[in-house]
Amino acid sequence: MRAIAVPLLLGLCACQPAESVEPEFRDDTHVVLKRSGCPGACTPYEVHIGPGGNAVFVGRDRNGKHPERNQDGDLVRAYALAYPHRRAMFDLIFSPRYAELEPVYSAGTGDGQTTTITITDRQGTRSVSRNGAACLRDSKQPGALKAIAAAGKPARWVPDVFCETVELIDSASCATYWSAELEAPDDPADPRLSPPWQCRPADHPH
Repeated sequence: MRAIAVPLLLGLCACQPAESVEPEFRDDTHVVLKRSGCPGACTPYEVHIGPGGNAVFVGRDRNGKHPERNQDGDLVRAYALAYPHRRAMFDLIFSPRYAELEPVYSAGTGDGQTTTITITDRQGTRSVSRNGAACLRDSKQPGALKAIAAAGKPARWVPDVFCETVELIDSASCATYWSAELEAPDDPADPRLSPPWQCRPADHPH
């Protein structure tokens, strides 16, 4: 995926303009959600959210059959993130709970999907990533793994605020839906190739 073109798309998005934001939203903030691939069925993709709520989804068309893939082999969707979704996202990423997150949570398996949230604003750039380790709310699930801690410290679960933020960005940006489109729909009539109204950037300001 060629993320280098994303800032331009964020600035020149041809979608409907997002609503004006309140001062505390700090409209100089860029948020990037990135998911890597993995040996299983993980779909790699990125979601970039820039000033004014302009957002871009970029995902690799893994089977080369998506009718909207670009010359680089990516599916790219630009749209405007609605005010309520932006408000909820900022409430999380600028919360005390999020500020307490560590930079890396890894179970040490090396073969799971890595999920990273990177926030860039006037204070600089900060990233938090998770690989293999489970959030506290999922600690009772079979096979749930804690993140390896520094020497002399106990392993720990990933704080739930990280998973909550990822889910919010995924759902608000339609990333969950669009990433499913990249999983080799062999049938041209596959419903995944006809986005629902709330995920159509040209028809709805999402």
